Amino acid sequence: MNRRDVLKGAVLLSASMAYGSDEKKLENKQAHTKKKNTNIPRIVVVGGGWAGLALAKEVKQRVPHAEVTLVERREQFISCPMSNEWLVDLVDLEFLTHSYLDAANNHNYQYMHAEVIDIDKK
Repeated sequence: MNRRDVLKGAVLLSASMAYGSDEKKLENKQAHTKKKNTNIPRIVVVGGGWAGLALAKEVKQRVPHAEVTLVERREQFISCPMSNEWLVDLVDLEFLTHSYLDAANNHNYQYMHAEVIDIDKK
């Protein structure tokens, strides 16, 4: 088992624990709001860098019934590790630029073009 596997497991464990601990709060809230299906885990990934993209993809693969949403303020992902080749004109900028929407569609999660300014933990 390598560090990457440990990190993936820790993220999934914390997401499932957070979902389980908030279940009673959600039930109380539902009495006052519209009925929603709360049996589906909802995971929001804030930030669409390498880690955010990998996390959204991995969570959706491991928990296919989960509602996974990636929130990113930029419209396109730019691959910085390959930017050295762009600096010396070995590749075009289009080679480094990728659509978040395409990634979301390819891996069956949702992409939201937005900026997070605050998080309500309730």
